[in-house]
Amino acid sequence: MNRGHLLGLAVLVLLALAGVVFYRVLREDLVARRARPHPVVKPIAVPEASPARAGEPRALAPAGRIVESLTGPGSGWEVLLGEEKALVGADGTFAFPGVSRPRCLPLRVLRRTEEISRWSSVVTGDPDPSTSPADSNGIPNGALSDESVGRAPEDSLIPEQPERIRWTINLTAGLKANEDSWIRLQDVLVEDWGNGLRVRVQGTTRLPDGAHIQTSLYFDEERTIADTENAVVNSRRFEACMTTPQPRAFFSGIYEVRSSFGIVLEAPSLIEEWQQAYPEVDWNSLQVPEARRQIFAGSVSESREQDDDTRAYYTRVLDEARRLERALKLTLNSRVDERRVFIDGKRPRMRSGAEASAWLSRDYLTPEGTLDEPKWRKFLDEQWRPKLRALLEVHASRGQEKYMRASALLTNLLAAIQEESYGYSKFVVYPALGLEAHPNDFYVDEERAGDLVRLEKVVVSCFAALERFRHLGE
Repeated sequence: MNRGHLLGLAVLVLLALAGVVFYRVLREDLVARRARPHPVVKPIAVPEASPARAGEPRALAPAGRIVESLTGPGSGWEVLLGEEKALVGADGTFAFPGVSRPRCLPLRVLRRTEEISRWSSVVTGDPDPSTSPADSNGIPNGALSDESVGRAPEDSLIPEQPERIRWTINLTAGLKANEDSWIRLQDVLVEDWGNGLRVRVQGTTRLPDGAHIQTSLYFDEERTIADTENAVVNSRRFEACMTTPQPRAFFSGIYEVRSSFGIVLEAPSLIEEWQQAYPEVDWNSLQVPEARRQIFAGSVSESREQDDDTRAYYTRVLDEARRLERALKLTLNSRVDERRVFIDGKRPRMRSGAEASAWLSRDYLTPEGTLDEPKWRKFLDEQWRPKLRALLEVHASRGQEKYMRASALLTNLLAAIQEESYGYSKFVVYPALGLEAHPNDFYVDEERAGDLVRLEKVVVSCFAALERFRHLGE
């Protein structure tokens, strides 16, 4: 092999080595590039509406209304929240600016510099992480003070972040009090947080220290909330506290506070102490009349809107329910037969000869006077019952309503009308025409047509009781 061949071979070896080195460098660089994360393209920041920083209280704007009596708003008053002052308008409303505040502050009501009402602590903002739950909720824990008489701790029911701060302050100014009453209800404060509610009732009593007073809040004669722990009398005064569970809806309107005392609920040792200290009272047979007081809670405009919505809904549904009820009973040819079936619990009046089936509308009879079952089933199963069922489903989907009694009455009314269709078809129409009952008329109650009497009483009474909801707010 000559020198030229050796030189060429050496060049090839060098080129091969250079290729290997270059490949390794490229491969390492590619691996390093793949190992590095891809650059993140940050979206353009859109400014938000001044959210509160973590751990900082939000800016809330407390507002409310003073109620001197249920016939008119308060006037000439001032409301003090801590050291802040808000003037009360002619309609009784007041408002504070939206700023960050401590979790709780004292609330006072003044008229011409004279203090009329005082609440030692009301929720005004978010909790302070550095304080205990009892301190942050405005409910004293431990011994009672002059400013916190007989309140029960209900910390778990107070929302950590209230959706709003709205107060209704019901004052006793101008209300006549019976000094001989065992229990006298005075100022009532409603704290509405949007996602919860607390009602606080101040009162005086002739009962001795240590006595327990039970308090409940009623709306439309239905109890809505009650105190979880009874108020304890201290220096002939007490303060009851009622807090709603947070998911429960609250409606504006006129409520009634009811407070009572029951000697049977007191400890025997306490009763013995009272017998020695007050021998003139027959404690074993003492009957203390229930104290009642009407208050307003929430917003007047909200209350009107809620009542308007209720009136419109119940008017529409009651009209449709009445139309369906009459459509069912008009399948009978006379009022006499309608009365026999739905009031007396009897069969329709029997005719003779060709008129034997004349009690039923001819729309559902064949020319021979027998039941035209396809038409009858179409009326009940495809036309009448689906409409009634739709009313029931819509009503059930409405959830919690302002007037709970009306909601229950309407449910009972629609259910009774629906059941009448089953009982009427199964126990009257088919047997009277000599036919076996149809499976679509399955009916649990086997007391035959007599059950229609009970159902008709439910229908009549519910229609009568619901009539007033057609006129709410009028």
